[in-house]
Amino acid sequence: ALIAQYGFGLAPCILCLYQRVPYALLLGAGLIGILLSKKGKTRAAAITVALGAALLLVGSAIAAYHVGVEQHWWRSFLEGCAVADISKGSAQDIL
Repeated sequence: ALIAQYGFGLAPCILCLYQRVPYALLLGAGLIGILLSKKGKTRAAAITVALGAALLLVGSAIAAYHVGVEQHWWRSFLEGCAVADISKGSAQDIL
């Protein structure tokens, strides 16, 4: 996603940005878990693992919703998140 955004200049929609949030939080939870496990607090480290699993489920739910919007299975309730019909318009219009 970051290569497409910065390397090819494709602007992400709001759902693309929302999909990144759980992974950023997962990174933070993972680092906290590592620090806790090194201090011998295994119970607290296990809780961060459970939190990480929950964050992955949230990320999966956002991704599934995003795929549904892109495949035109349903409309997004968010403004600015719509996928162009590729059969109409030029390549520049689609981008």
